[in-house]
Amino acid sequence: MIRVTSLEARVPGFVLRNATFSVPAGGVAIVAGPTGAGKTTLLETIAGVRPRSAGTIELGGRDVTLLPPEARSVGLVYQAAWLFPHLSVHANIAYGAHRAGSVIDVMRLLPLDALLARPVATLSGGERQLVAIARALAREPQTLLLDEPFAAMDSALRGTIRQVVLEWAAAHQMTTMLITHDASEARLRGATSLRVEAGVVTQLD
Repeated sequence: MIRVTSLEARVPGFVLRNATFSVPAGGVAIVAGPTGAGKTTLLETIAGVRPRSAGTIELGGRDVTLLPPEARSVGLVYQAAWLFPHLSVHANIAYGAHRAGSVIDVMRLLPLDALLARPVATLSGGERQLVAIARALAREPQTLLLDEPFAAMDSALRGTIRQVVLEWAAAHQMTTMLITHDASEARLRGATSLRVEAGVVTQLD
């Protein structure tokens, strides 16, 4: 569950204002809106990597408003994968994993076998995103925050990986927020719809 109440966050030249919405436990929220509207700021504030200036954040029934990111049980994946360049693909996925078995489970879930021994620098953009997603899932977070993580993948792979990730998240009761500009993602059945424009968050359903 994600419950945000009167949330405000300030960055130079921008304010995310009075965001109030909720996403049920194990559910998915689709976050849409124009570039620069505050979508990434919203996810970063929920994750705790961006300080909030007002309001409260509850994740999984806990008030995490004042907790550091590492205490929130959140997996955050950006559009541009932030991987450790000095580590192999396998080591990147294993870094911060909840348990050894979760790494094995994720490797069975995603098409990673051919990548595991490769240096990160040799990966394509889509492959890097696949590794970043795998690393987030291996942490087994309660909350999964996805900032357009499928955008760098080719269209055939994008739909498959999106479905696999969202099904995995649902099966593990991970509450998920997905930022997207993809119309097919924005129409996911049963998802909560959030619209962000000029720092204002509106829950559409």
